[in-house]
Amino acid sequence: MIDWFGVLSAAIWILGLALLLATMSIAYSSATDKSLLAVLGKQSYRLALTVGLVLFALGMMLSVEAWWERIGWLLVMGLGLWDGVAAWRISRVK
Repeated sequence: MIDWFGVLSAAIWILGLALLLATMSIAYSSATDKSLLAVLGKQSYRLALTVGLVLFALGMMLSVEAWWERIGWLLVMGLGLWDGVAAWRISRVK
């Protein structure tokens, strides 16, 4: 029998990792005259990185068995969300 919950949790973290890698690749290719960190600091890249990190952490949190691993991934997801909200607030002030 297929473990659909396992398939769904794996799909979530793979989607998050793909988004992170695609964002880094696009940022690297567009950083011709600027540094990579300057490009990644733009609002659109930061949003994509935040969404990718949250999806990756959510998928990993759903995939692990031990409670302490779940708490660790929940912490990573919470920090990613906190950074995303902080970036959104900063962009609204400017």
